Amino acid sequence: MHPLKSFSDAHLRSWSHQYAMPCSLVDLVSIEDWRALLARAQADKKAVALRAAGLSWTDITMTKGGLVASTTNLGEILGFDTDAGSLTAQGGVTLKAIMETIVPHGWFLSCLPGSLDVTLGGAIACNVHGKDGHSNGTFCEQVEALNLIDGMGRKRHIDRSSGTDILKAVFGSMGLLGLITDATIKLRRIPSSSLRHQSIGVEGARNLGDFATRGLDHDFVWGWLDPQAAMRGQVHALAHCCNWADSEVQGTSPVRRKPCTPFPWRTLAPCLNAPKAQRAVSLAHQARRRTHSSKTTHRPWREVLFPHDRFSGLNSLFHKRGFTEIQAVIPAETLESLFTEIEHLEHDDRLVAFLVSFKLHRKSEGMLAFSGAGIGLSFVTTVFDQDPDVLDHQLLTLRKLILASGGRINLHRDGNITWDMAEAMYPDLLRFQEIKQQLDPDTLLHSEFWDRLNRSRADV
Repeated sequence: MHPLKSFSDAHLRSWSHQYAMPCSLVDLVSIEDWRALLARAQADKKAVALRAAGLSWTDITMTKGGLVASTTNLGEILGFDTDAGSLTAQGGVTLKAIMETIVPHGWFLSCLPGSLDVTLGGAIACNVHGKDGHSNGTFCEQVEALNLIDGMGRKRHIDRSSGTDILKAVFGSMGLLGLITDATIKLRRIPSSSLRHQSIGVEGARNLGDFATRGLDHDFVWGWLDPQAAMRGQVHALAHCCNWADSEVQGTSPVRRKPCTPFPWRTLAPCLNAPKAQRAVSLAHQARRRTHSSKTTHRPWREVLFPHDRFSGLNSLFHKRGFTEIQAVIPAETLESLFTEIEHLEHDDRLVAFLVSFKLHRKSEGMLAFSGAGIGLSFVTTVFDQDPDVLDHQLLTLRKLILASGGRINLHRDGNITWDMAEAMYPDLLRFQEIKQQLDPDTLLHSEFWDRLNRSRADV
């Protein structure tokens, strides 16, 4: 049997700081390491979880007391056809490394998530979305084929001409079906590495719903709502709309940027409770709306799409017990009624969200894909400073309103969604379970999140 590198004791933490637990961690340096790990888990009767960059908001990459495999050493770009726009890379390669390879040749990835440190395998396993979701769906739509080593150690080549159900199950599977060793991606041609950017004010839930159609004319669309007003049922939004420019910005690098600026965010954390943060962001948002201009600016893509990239350690701003988020897609036609329901909530039922953002979405592929035609809304709040029972009640209240509006919550962001609610939003959930049983019959692959979701099913 292939010798497996020794494990190290680790105390893993989610990017949101909300979840933390001990485990045995091993860095995979070859595909055979994965098979050896599965054999070890089988012998020791332990669970296995896959972890890449560690940027997950919940505990989908953790298993308490189990074995966790890190994929970051499996990060090679295996091939790049500059003429056809096709790239093959191992699952552990970062999106940043891919972008640094392809952008100088006039190619781009669709559906980039909020960080370029996300790995290719992680992006597929969570089927991430980006600011171009209204035109390009989710990340996995650009995946042409992939190789997977399942829970039995069997290699499976899956492409779009075969294994359709399995492919759709792998898209957004959270590492529960096996290790994505490599994938081939169809890239998108771009005319330059620069964007034309414009800010547009949108007032009222009805107008924001209408914006779901008007915004389709832009390559990238996202925005922010005044959080204090939003949690009272009122919509005051500032939308950012971008299109690819026909020429470059002179004197700037198309990919690389200055190193991150260090800042002692943690020193501010104890002072930044949810109500204070909500008020501060609300005031900043009001000032920005008053001064925003419809003037179009011309800047490099990374400066526009990843402005927070210049700072490091932003998540430490939210204290050691962190923050939580509910992210949902709401049909445009029910958006106004959702905010009307929020307006009618009692004070104690309202989530004290300090960030409320939006994107535009369309229906995409994947059994557990976070997609759908409409407006994507994200509600973020702190955890450390709030009464747990009150916060749980407020989060549940918001989930119920989203479900009633025909919305779909992102499973990878909400660590406490229940099985009955997830099944109502994801009709392919049971089919995914069936495919998991085929690929992982001994149920070696699971996480704390997956166990908790299934326990809520048993309770029902």
